[in-house]
Amino acid sequence: MASQFDILFERKRANIAEILVHGALCWVHGDKVIHSLGDDPLIYGRSLMKPFQMKVFKDELKDFTAEQQAISIASHSGTQKHIAMAQSLLKQSDWGKLQTPISAALGGSDEQSRWHHPCSGKHAGIILGCMKKGWPTDNYLSQNHPYHKAYMSELEYAMGLSQQSLIACPDGCGLPTLGHHVSDLARSFSYLAKTSDSDWIWSAMTKQPWFIGGDNRMDSDIMLATQGKVLAKEGADGLLGLAIKDESYPEGLGVVLKVAHGRDEQTMKLIAQKILASLGFDWQVEECNQEQVAYVSDSILP
Repeated sequence: MASQFDILFERKRANIAEILVHGALCWVHGDKVIHSLGDDPLIYGRSLMKPFQMKVFKDELKDFTAEQQAISIASHSGTQKHIAMAQSLLKQSDWGKLQTPISAALGGSDEQSRWHHPCSGKHAGIILGCMKKGWPTDNYLSQNHPYHKAYMSELEYAMGLSQQSLIACPDGCGLPTLGHHVSDLARSFSYLAKTSDSDWIWSAMTKQPWFIGGDNRMDSDIMLATQGKVLAKEGADGLLGLAIKDESYPEGLGVVLKVAHGRDEQTMKLIAQKILASLGFDWQVEECNQEQVAYVSDSILP
């Protein structure tokens, strides 16, 4: 599998590389790949796909607050404020419908519950949307549920290809996650930028970025710094998706990063910083490692 990835980043001590980070990266404008690294590996979309999972319910959630809409797309840190916002999507009598695994908060907590799970807001949004559409809620995790079929249709619009033959398996939250090529994921983020005014997804995420992640979370911090021009979403095991509004890319710019060995927050931040800087955005990342010098490969840029 390593052959599918290229070197994105290295750390050197006195000009000798001590750490090499491999990965894949793709830039898409509209439906055209304009730059890529790696052999376009097949990977699971994980939480990058939450904006599309909630597009199924763009009408059902359109009259809710931006905070409530944002929590439905979140991989939240599990603070009491996050949990309260997720719970606000449902009547208390419907809380028992939640099927997220019992979990501690991403931000650290001794307490565990289904609501502490980072995907609880998404599940609450799905339950709400299903009830409004008249769909059953007891089996919303199933690939055969009407929700999943509607989600597949949303992906077909975003990626421009059939989703019927894709590999699927349960994600950490229990809902199916699908295997996509990195280029298809980047294409979907280009679609988010191009269609930013078509529903509440872009507005909710970029106006309420804290609810998407939380304090010191990469996607939240990127959106806060770029003031509505970049939509960012993290995914488990080394994923970052960026949807970017830029006059040079009128069809929408999508950039997706996959780190081969999984989540490596500092490396991912430094790569994202270089991508954003190349587009004129000033997002500062503090370098934590003072013993080695970090080098982000110039080949990540077109």
